[in-house]
Amino acid sequence: FRALCRVVGSFLVEGSEVVLRYALALLRLRAPQILACGTSEAAKEQLQNLGHDLGDTPDAIDNMTKVAYSMVLKEDGLARQSSNWGSTYVSPKMDYMPHIFCRPRLFEPCGKCPGEVWEVLWSFVPQTCRILDPRLIYSPAVHGTSLRTCLEITKKYAESPMMFFLFTTSGDIIGGFSPQMLVRTSGYLRLSELSRPVEDAFVFRRLCGRTVEVFVWSGENELILQASEVSGMAFGGDAPAISINKDLQRAHSSSSQSFRSPPLFEAYEEEANKSSGTGTRAPRVSNADFEVLGFEVLALV
Repeated sequence: FRALCRVVGSFLVEGSEVVLRYALALLRLRAPQILACGTSEAAKEQLQNLGHDLGDTPDAIDNMTKVAYSMVLKEDGLARQSSNWGSTYVSPKMDYMPHIFCRPRLFEPCGKCPGEVWEVLWSFVPQTCRILDPRLIYSPAVHGTSLRTCLEITKKYAESPMMFFLFTTSGDIIGGFSPQMLVRTSGYLRLSELSRPVEDAFVFRRLCGRTVEVFVWSGENELILQASEVSGMAFGGDAPAISINKDLQRAHSSSSQSFRSPPLFEAYEEEANKSSGTGTRAPRVSNADFEVLGFEVLALV
């Protein structure tokens, strides 16, 4: 029953592509047994019993769903097999705006990012990753302020995509989604080394008192990520969208060609020039270094 609810719920949101995904997932999960068959009769028996031993536990359904959405369907014609909508209640209206009605499942400790920010960001996470669960794997409050330590921890999740967040003393949240986990590099990672499409990457900001802004991969260069305990971390190139020093206490944001993004952080005038002594905050100015109040890395697993 759990499996049926999961499939039907996904079908109502995403269309008939879901049926194909779950069918392929059942085949992939049973692939070793099917390939071991010595006769057509044995193979037929395996195919007839697809899913019978799946189980009805949440973990079993999660595993099947992760397999279903781990596959990239390159044929757009597979997205909908039916020619028209079965009901006017579910057909898109003229002013229809897609909305993700769910947030990721967050497990304690889940970090400091507010739920309303997660809801916006999750709609930009690629479909094949939204079935994964964000797990907080690094936080200076727990592991200390050292990029060396961070890189040692992230090695265990080298195959996972990641979300990372920087929290500023002004109450801003800045970060990005990367198809590649934070790893040691010599120079920028080669895009050919990525296990997921670089087009999935994006950066974002939620300045204090403003809405969330997201800037997606532009394709104008091949500079996505570099990191070392000597030079720090840089995300995006031709001026990094986000760079953070090796002790994870200071950061900088520039206008980046990788995402066609403006500087993500805007300092108040008094922070850019503390010698004024006025004690008041003038309008924000861009392209300034800033103090990092918190830095978190979450692996999508």
